[in-house]
This record gives sequence, C-alpha cells and structure tokens, in this order.
Amino acid sequence: MKSLNQTKQHVLLVDQFRTKVQQLHRRLSELDIHGVRAPEDESAFWEALTVDVANLADILRRIAKMKGGSARERMLRYLQLHVGEVVDGATLAAVAGVLDWARRLRELHDELGYAISSRQNDPSLKHGQYRLKSLGARQTKR
Repeated sequence: MKSLNQTKQHVLLVDQFRTKVQQLHRRLSELDIHGVRAPEDESAFWEALTVDVANLADILRRIAKMKGGSARERMLRYLQLHVGEVVDGATLAAVAGVLDWARRLRELHDELGYAISSRQNDPSLKHGQYRLKSLGARQTKR
C-alpha cells in the first residue's frame, strides 16, 4: 500500500509530466517546416527540444520506478499487457527506468524463457522494436 507521501509524489510527477508534454506540444508547433528561420534560431530550437525530451524521459523514469518492482518486472508487466503487439525500445526504456534496460530484456528472454521477438528473429520488426509472443515463459534449459 502506498503511503500518503508516495501518493503525493506520484501526483506531482504526473502533473509535471502533463506540463512537460504541453510544453513539448507548444515547442513542436514552432517547428520550421518551410525553412524560413535563421540557422542560429533553428539550432536553438533543436537544442531546446532535446532538453524538453530529456526532461520528459526523466520524469517517465521516476514515475516508472514509483510503480514498484525491479526494472525487469516492470518491463515484463508492460509486455504482458501488450502481448502480441509491437513495442518500441524507447517505451521499454521508460517503463524500466534504468539505462541497462536492454540487458534486462535479454534476461527475460534468455534466462527466464519469455518468447520476445526482435529484428534478429522476426524480419517484420524494425530496429528497436520488440514483441512478446505469449504471456507465459517457456521451459529453459539450465
């Protein structure tokens, strides 16, 4: 059970996330698709956009960690909610909340026996895309 303090922290993070998404939306509406901005202004735009996206990713990682469990458990729960669907690596990274998310994903596949497809074994998937084929783990040989 979450404490009142944890719940308040979670609500604050979700509010921060919403605010950052709105800021990102406003910034993207300023995207110069016609090439009329000066190059130095264009550079500043992309630098600011990069900072906004990094802040958004940081908030997502903090929210993910508050959900509890290890990075591997969080990714497994997410994949099981989306079984059979294509999931981007960036999404799994945010769910895991750790930099070493790809290693945790390999552990789910190699050590725990979950049928997770990637571009290596499913040509219909693009680089950085994954798919959990079934809910349960298959028997692994040890």
